[in-house]
Amino acid sequence: MLIQLEETERSFDTFWMKHEKRLTQCLKLRRFEDSFRKVS
Repeated sequence: MLIQLEETERSFDTFWMKHEKRLTQCLKLRRFEDSFRKVS
């Protein structure tokens, strides 16, 4: 049980490292689009 949990945590960490940057960029883009709409 504990070993399985550690493996899951490791694979999630790997997944997160790959996707965090992309998610952050998407969020910044959304905020930019939102503020752009408010201005125009």
